Amino acid sequence: MKKDIFISYSSKNKDIVASFLKDFKLSNISTWIDTENLYKNPGTDFTQEIMNSIDESKAVLLIYTKESMASEYVKKEIDYAFEKGKQVLCFPFFPHNEEVNFNRHRDFSDKLNSTQWLCTGQQLHHIPGLGEYVEGVQKANTLQSLITDLPDRDEDKFSVDVILARIGIQQVLGKPLMPFGTFTSIEPNPDVYKNEHLIMKVINKAMYIAPTPAQAARMRSFLDRSAGWRGELAEINGMRMIDTSELMESMLAFIETQCGMTRVEALGILEEAKELATEVIAGDLQRNNLMFNGPMVGVYNIAVDRSPSEEDSILLMDLYQSDYFTFKCTGELFHLLKKRGAKFDIKLQSVTPYAPFLCSLGLGGFIVVKHGEEEYLQWVKRSGVIQAKNMWHFSYDETVHLLKDIKRNQKKEIIRDDQGAFFLDANTIIRRALQEELRLQNKVSTKFNTGVFELGLIECDRLEMELLSFSIIETDASRDIHEQLSPYTDSAKDRIEREQIEYIPFDMKEMTQALHGKFLTPESYTLAQRLMVFKEEELF
Repeated sequence: MKKDIFISYSSKNKDIVASFLKDFKLSNISTWIDTENLYKNPGTDFTQEIMNSIDESKAVLLIYTKESMASEYVKKEIDYAFEKGKQVLCFPFFPHNEEVNFNRHRDFSDKLNSTQWLCTGQQLHHIPGLGEYVEGVQKANTLQSLITDLPDRDEDKFSVDVILARIGIQQVLGKPLMPFGTFTSIEPNPDVYKNEHLIMKVINKAMYIAPTPAQAARMRSFLDRSAGWRGELAEINGMRMIDTSELMESMLAFIETQCGMTRVEALGILEEAKELATEVIAGDLQRNNLMFNGPMVGVYNIAVDRSPSEEDSILLMDLYQSDYFTFKCTGELFHLLKKRGAKFDIKLQSVTPYAPFLCSLGLGGFIVVKHGEEEYLQWVKRSGVIQAKNMWHFSYDETVHLLKDIKRNQKKEIIRDDQGAFFLDANTIIRRALQEELRLQNKVSTKFNTGVFELGLIECDRLEMELLSFSIIETDASRDIHEQLSPYTDSAKDRIEREQIEYIPFDMKEMTQALHGKFLTPESYTLAQRLMVFKEEELF
């Protein structure tokens, strides 16, 4: 079987190799290594198998140390790799040298100076931007530890060296940087949804997890700010009977089934999650971090209508009422349950059993900039005061707001069905995101097809449903893009949420190179790939 990397090393450097294998596994880089392959088939010609494995690998990683310099086996492997024209990646590890003097090592192989030497921690301060990526990977490790019991990689003495070397390896292999977490498509649409075909109904259900009095006291300033919208929401609900028990009962039953707990134990782990959520919010208050403080919606059920009589798909979403403390509690509960082996197998046909954990819906998207004959995606680095801190993300991302995003008629009256349920408006959410985050709502071109085209699930340090979208802006090709758009973006209401904006060419090869070394959210890279398909199919 073909592998990405053949590892050539001295057996005296097994600790270095172990660090690479651990990192490669999490980064989706396949490897061939002697200890895992040579002894599976007794009687096999080891020399021939090694040569075959080098032939079938995309590149060879040389763990270059004083021990490997003295190994005849390593020298033969590297000489064979050069003979076959393989890309050799040299990871130098000479911890007692302040800098590696490459010219000293010609005795090992006269071709070694022409190969690609991988960066290590000794060169980190020479290369701008790599420190940011190392910090991002270490953050990913922390997030990963919330839901699994992986070893603490930060204690690994080779951690930074391995991360930096892997950057160069990913570039050679043409692999994107692998962020922690995943974005899974729940319902992709071959084209943009018409607004009337994206039906988001807020049904007569709610889930609110209440803090204890002691917990509420630690979050008093945050909870006090929610009093206004709670009163407004109560008026909108009016005399409707809102079921607040079904989702809580469903959540407790899920814990009992998935983790083999009694009801008392399930309530106990919920209390643990509440305390953890309180600690997070209280800490964010002390640090003045931004937090959403409005009525939220969770996803109760999803259905798709693909009637043969209709050309377009209709996406129907049943939503329930929730809030930020409930969202944080279910996030902490998700961490605790994952560590206990709970399975979250969320698909289009099976959303309702997991609905209590899906108590937030977001809408995000890229701005596609048409600049003469060229096209760019607007990428945003999130600031350190929000949840996705210091990560590169798409252009705008809004949490759906139950009050601001209600669908109304021309008289500004709330549109309801026969049972009194009301609806949310996707176009309103996009306009609000563009207005609050970028102030570009009036710059979007009406000549092109824009809007929501996919619903997916973010699974990382949280579970969250996300609607993916895009908006297209045309700029004057004779002027710089930043010069034209920065007057808007720099004066936006929520500019504090971002640290930097970059306009990256809308071309897969150029985009991969430009994003190299940047720590990305999983949903942003997925959206960029999906938009590339739209571009190739000329759906813009």
